[in-house]
Amino acid sequence: MSCFEKHFKHIFIVTNQRGVGRGEYTETGIANIHAHMVAKINKADGRIDGIYYCTSLTEEDVRRKPGRGMFDNILRDYPDVEPLKTLMVDDGDVDKEFAKNCGIAFAG
Repeated sequence: MSCFEKHFKHIFIVTNQRGVGRGEYTETGIANIHAHMVAKINKADGRIDGIYYCTSLTEEDVRRKPGRGMFDNILRDYPDVEPLKTLMVDDGDVDKEFAKNCGIAFAG
């Protein structure tokens, strides 16, 4: 069991994938990468409950980080997620802004 699993009920990946929108790679390719990543995490006794991604090219798309659309999708799909008990972990400015826009804590 990973350290995150001990402390968090759910673990999600939230990622922008503009390359799909630009035709650099396909959604099938992204799905394969995600499946491989989740398999490796599972093999290491970790867990990912969901992967949310946005392929939009435009910054105005609310689903594209730092917009909160993907977090709203998580809240819809997992109504037991509590924003005040949610932590965004990353080291990027976009993710820090995403956390702020979602009203969740950030650790970078």
